[in-house]
Amino acid sequence: EVAVSETRLMRASHGFPAFPEDPIAAFVRQLTLRAGLFWAPPLLAALFGLWGWPAVGCAFVATLGTCAEAAVIARLQLAKPVRRLPLVTRLLFAFVLDASLCCWLLLAPALPRLNALGEGEREAGWAAAAPAAVGKSPSAALWRELATLSVVLPCANEGDFVRKTVDAIFAATPAEVLREIIIVDDASKPPIEQGITADFLTQHKARILRHSTSQGLIRTKKHGGDAAVGDAIVFLDCHVRPMEGWAGPIIKNLQENPRRIVVPSITALDPDTWQEISPYGGGTKMCLTWNADFVWCNSYPGPYVPIMSGGLLAITRFWWEETGGYDEHMLSWGGENLDQSLRTWLCGGEIMVAEGSRVAHMWRDPAKPKTMLHYAIPTDHVRRNRLRASQAWLGPWAEKVKSFPEFEDFLDGGRLEVGDLSNVESFRKRLKCHGFEEYLDRFQDLYFGTGRLPSTTFHLRERTTGFCLNLVPGWHGSQKTEARFVLAPCSARSELQKLHGSNMNPQGGCCSGLQVWNWDHCMAVYERRGSVNADSCEGAGDVIAQRIRLDEGGALVWEDRAACIAPKEVAPSHDAQAAPPKAVLREACRAKVEDDAASGGFRVVLPAGGDYGAGVPGQRLC
Repeated sequence: EVAVSETRLMRASHGFPAFPEDPIAAFVRQLTLRAGLFWAPPLLAALFGLWGWPAVGCAFVATLGTCAEAAVIARLQLAKPVRRLPLVTRLLFAFVLDASLCCWLLLAPALPRLNALGEGEREAGWAAAAPAAVGKSPSAALWRELATLSVVLPCANEGDFVRKTVDAIFAATPAEVLREIIIVDDASKPPIEQGITADFLTQHKARILRHSTSQGLIRTKKHGGDAAVGDAIVFLDCHVRPMEGWAGPIIKNLQENPRRIVVPSITALDPDTWQEISPYGGGTKMCLTWNADFVWCNSYPGPYVPIMSGGLLAITRFWWEETGGYDEHMLSWGGENLDQSLRTWLCGGEIMVAEGSRVAHMWRDPAKPKTMLHYAIPTDHVRRNRLRASQAWLGPWAEKVKSFPEFEDFLDGGRLEVGDLSNVESFRKRLKCHGFEEYLDRFQDLYFGTGRLPSTTFHLRERTTGFCLNLVPGWHGSQKTEARFVLAPCSARSELQKLHGSNMNPQGGCCSGLQVWNWDHCMAVYERRGSVNADSCEGAGDVIAQRIRLDEGGALVWEDRAACIAPKEVAPSHDAQAAPPKAVLREACRAKVEDDAASGGFRVVLPAGGDYGAGVPGQRLC
């Protein structure tokens, strides 16, 4: 078309008449050009298996649409006005019409499924997991027809628990769903294969991968995950019992989004009977703290999981390979859940609870020696892994993590280092991952609504003594003690005296309690005869015990003026080593305080004759 136009222009410029153009030939030429534009991309895509034959069908429909447009133009006698438009403009207009028709035909079958999704999942789930966000797109078979699970069990000196766990998995998982059970033996003594026969392994679709020297939990799990061949990989501990029907919700969730990690509800397992103790109260969600640690936060609303506990989870094999699985430079145990959780949320994925899926887990119990660990967990490795995860994914926010005393060994000139992070950086670049601000924005109700990211901190000075409220942490040397609040000389630099609002308000927003900055310690009074504690902050604002606020008159009020917190009344002492006064709960600040040797606390003696529902008229233990 361009060549013909140039020739016609050249002849006209030299005074020659333009060549007469055959209308049929021109129509065939333009039709061929337009059809080629529509057919070439989908044909190439089909050859690579990206779109498949529906796209080819769409191109065919586009060709028919081209003919229909030409017929309409001829019928309405618009041929001459249309020909006055440049060819590029006409092609662009036709492309918009045909592409709109194709998109409608391709998306129409999916509209009922999209409408069935909840609003929250449609906005947060599908938007976060849009295929254009990261890397290559998973095949349609993996996305919608995911059907088989590879279960990976990292085991180190687990003894009889291995066989019981394999038995339980095999019994609770449909045969058509269970592709394999991979037991990764991390140098157990004696080797696991000595206690399990080949027939047992065959009957239970199991195989053993063994390390001759201990590699630690993280590398053991990565070895098993890389060896898996199922559509999805399920990581379980080597001392669990999945409950009947556990696999269905996992498969359903992963079919909806291949970039989704799902976690079951983790309940308690009786190590003697190998039965679930109770189906209620299972753990599912954890939350990230500023010292690169994590705490249970099951009360966080909605199906999304800020941080996984790490031991029990399911992930599509596509997403495992796309994100690189675990950081292979982490050592031994701990911190891999932080890395994998942040890697997923910041790189286009999501983590959800598989509602209806339960796995009973044997928790470590000092009162039952058989449940205890039989391998070492070096503390330095745990700290290194946690800091490594924060350095990899928190960006400038990692400086906050390094400010905690537990990471002093990793500062410049320290005896420890996190190591090279280039392996993680390669995934960050390839997946076009977001910065940590994206995570804070995604969970802003968690960080801003609960006070985990306070706008200000302050000290509280008691008027009569001139002392400030001070946290005494729950450690004294190597001995663990109860954390508590005392009054101590005020120090502007003391982090143990810096407070801020914490926990959500029942009516929404922040804050319904008081927390010590950089410490997971909130003021709490758990019962009317109880003490004023420094306990782990609950966050959601559901625990009445932690509803303590500073009112307009400067009093620390507990639960809407039911009582206030004030210093213990003590006789004057000239002993410089005397214990600082405790903060105590007092009724309207009119009570006499007495020590209570039996409880290790103190007793508030109220005006005689008052019955305050504590069981002892006129008295309350605080």
